[in-house]
Amino acid sequence: MTSGNHFIAGYNRIMPMQFDFGKRTKLFPITLGLAGLMALGLTAGLALKRHGSVMQERPRSLATQPGLTQSGNVIRVAANGNLQRALNEAQCGDTIVMDAGTQFSAPGEGFVFPSKSGVPCTGTVADTITVRTANVANLPGPGQRVGISDARNMAKLVTAGPYPAISFAANSKFWKLIGIEVTTTANPQYVSFLVYLGTNLQLSELPTDVTFDRCYIHSQEDGTNNAHATSRGGVDVEAIRVTFSGCRIAFPGGYAGASRSSDATYAILTVAGPGPLTIDNCFLTAWFANFFSGGGNLWTRNTATVSAGATMTQARLSNTANLSPGDLIAFQTRPGYSEVARITSVSGNVVNYSPWGGNIRPGLPLSGPPISPGGARWNGLNPGHLTITRSTFYINPAIAGQIASEIGQYPKAFFEIKSADGLDLEGNEFTGWPSGFALTVRNQTGPNGAPSPWSVIRNVTFKNNRYTNMSRPYGSQLFGIQLEDNIGTSMVGGNILIANNLFDTGGWIGDLIGGSGVTYRHNTILNNGRGRWADGRMANGIFPITALAIFDNIVFNNEYGMGCQAPYAQTWTTCWPNLQMRGNVLITGKMDRERPNCSNAYPAGNFCPATQAAVGFVDPASGNYRLAPGSPFKRKASDGSDPGVNMDVLEAALKTR
Repeated sequence: MTSGNHFIAGYNRIMPMQFDFGKRTKLFPITLGLAGLMALGLTAGLALKRHGSVMQERPRSLATQPGLTQSGNVIRVAANGNLQRALNEAQCGDTIVMDAGTQFSAPGEGFVFPSKSGVPCTGTVADTITVRTANVANLPGPGQRVGISDARNMAKLVTAGPYPAISFAANSKFWKLIGIEVTTTANPQYVSFLVYLGTNLQLSELPTDVTFDRCYIHSQEDGTNNAHATSRGGVDVEAIRVTFSGCRIAFPGGYAGASRSSDATYAILTVAGPGPLTIDNCFLTAWFANFFSGGGNLWTRNTATVSAGATMTQARLSNTANLSPGDLIAFQTRPGYSEVARITSVSGNVVNYSPWGGNIRPGLPLSGPPISPGGARWNGLNPGHLTITRSTFYINPAIAGQIASEIGQYPKAFFEIKSADGLDLEGNEFTGWPSGFALTVRNQTGPNGAPSPWSVIRNVTFKNNRYTNMSRPYGSQLFGIQLEDNIGTSMVGGNILIANNLFDTGGWIGDLIGGSGVTYRHNTILNNGRGRWADGRMANGIFPITALAIFDNIVFNNEYGMGCQAPYAQTWTTCWPNLQMRGNVLITGKMDRERPNCSNAYPAGNFCPATQAAVGFVDPASGNYRLAPGSPFKRKASDGSDPGVNMDVLEAALKTR
């Protein structure tokens, strides 16, 4: 089993990772370094002990504890009560009730939610221990969303930093928090994440079945335009079956503490997962990226040691289970550093391989024989079964504008995905400062090389979402879709569906880099930068993508249409092999024979009106992008319906928020 230390940021901040094939350590230092595309000026660090205690059945003794009372399976914690004692003493199926409006200061390394065993635990959902405010009845009902004003009816857990307010012990499971506020003190030491949910644990120890219901997790600047954050992020989720429902998770600042050094801030981050993770009807805000997945050392059960005498093409491994020709494998070529090969044959414990940098290259192919003793890793897990529904993604425009004007740095994306196998986003709204969506696979490189070559982005659905009410026109790519890593060597991803969404601003529909099976279907995309990008493009091909499908959209073709960068710009078949493109309304101001449009490059069955007005929307000024009865494009989609977004379906998905 590999170590649980991960890279945990976008391009620019890394968490050093111990590359360990079995040794279990008791203390995991976490250091947020300065690296990558942005020059950042703050290092925050802490050493958090692993909490592995298991609470056995024990006699109840809470009656003698100040501020703690018990009646049946309900434990009440008053303002002077010891919450950690209550967490430790609670048995499976109990409920812990805390006085609303009361602040509980986290001890030392934070409140630890322990593992439970013994009678009456059954290993089922009946074991759930509920930790809630006493004023649940005054909160919005189940399935509804809380806001800042609901904090007065919550119990508050606070940390003075730098440690989290909450962490979950090894093998903890079946915890449910309802109506709990989690934040920092007014002037804390800068905090990394307020909640550690599986951080620094082994795969076999990960927490499971944890729910945050109508909780408010935030840094101190939430509700203001203060750009200085008291905490980098909300929840680091490295766990199994985790749910956020009706929560507000808010980290709008971008400066680390009182400094003017930006930090990669997140509402929710899951580096290795493995999931499932469900986020439903939540409000998420962060300056850098509201949600982040992947970007670090991923879990695997498939590891081996390498015998002496390995060469550039052959090695003997201690184990070859689940390893087949065509698989990618990471070999250590020096202590703590891995490079990638592709298996060509397996015979017993002997494997043959060739260095592999991927199709885009350079990647990180094997550059020397694997060391012995050294490790090999293959066919692990990606974060998966990630579901985000009915939620609001918001970037504070005042804060983003201030940081941009002061230091010239900008938010990265509403979400950034570096690995995911199964991601569904539906019924969400994206608003505030305009930003894009990053689907950029990374077998995260750095001091450890390329340790997880099974990293992939695939099986992603983005549908029935609205991108609207941005603070200014947006003139860049809406999606950055890179489905094969050109830096660290990864698997090739695909099966990406972008369907029935409304974007009321944008530059072009996406940068498209490698992979296969990307589909845009029935979207309305007003990608002219609200008039500021009239000479722009529709799509930007950077590396060939196979089986791109563009069906039944209403989108601005702009001047350069679907274009490819050299050296793939010679022919469409080079850039877009197996392209399918029908039923689209492509708003084209000028039919230039030198630019792609309906008069030359595009397949038959597409339409190129000169203006947006010629499309015939019902009332775009009010956000009604249905086609009017007199529109010349009624029922002209390839499936016989109206092209563009189906507003009835979109509004039905959004109105349940």
